Amino acid sequence: MKKVEAARVASPYGHGIDRVMRSVDTLAVMTRRGQLSEAQYHAGQRYRQCYETIYGQMGGAGDFERARGHGLPGSPPPLAYMEASEIVSQVKRILYPRDYAVVHRVCVDGLSLGECAEQLYGSDERKLRDESGDRLREGLRELAERWFGPPKRS
Repeated sequence: MKKVEAARVASPYGHGIDRVMRSVDTLAVMTRRGQLSEAQYHAGQRYRQCYETIYGQMGGAGDFERARGHGLPGSPPPLAYMEASEIVSQVKRILYPRDYAVVHRVCVDGLSLGECAEQLYGSDERKLRDESGDRLREGLRELAERWFGPPKRS
């Protein structure tokens, strides 16, 4: 479930302002505010893309591998699917359960930190939102260090 918000933009058809609904990405917002590093942002995006590779595909829509000679009975799954599966499995294995719960809700489900706090703690009080943010940053830091190496010191 992607979160949307109302926004006012210049009308492409002439003078005036249009009111539109736009998608809100919690990772992008937190990165713009300086709450996440670039490496943490990219780790979250990588997890999201891998999860969507595995679970976001519609079954029965078409077997594009068959046209290239793959997809025959008994053949292994496509390499991209296997790599994505390994990354999703890795995320579940290496993160603490609370960190994983927040990372998954923000990166895959598109929830805000307040919505995470509501689901995990039963309230979206400020300190619980802050706790969700800490768990998100810690989990993404762990993933970023594992996938991209330790941060460069300047």
